[in-house]
Amino acid sequence: MPVRTPWWLNLLALAAALGPCLWLGLPWYVAGPAALATGTASDRAWRYALNRRSRERR
Repeated sequence: MPVRTPWWLNLLALAAALGPCLWLGLPWYVAGPAALATGTASDRAWRYALNRRSRERR
């Protein structure tokens, strides 16, 4: 069953990717892979947290 990451966590990941890129003055195309990386990391962290919570309830 696929797990949906909450919108606020995706927004936080996007801000974590775009903020440093804008602050450092990097080109816009650098922000794309950075957003993909932080989005993937947040999805995996959310999935890990849900799996851990379900294991603790058993």
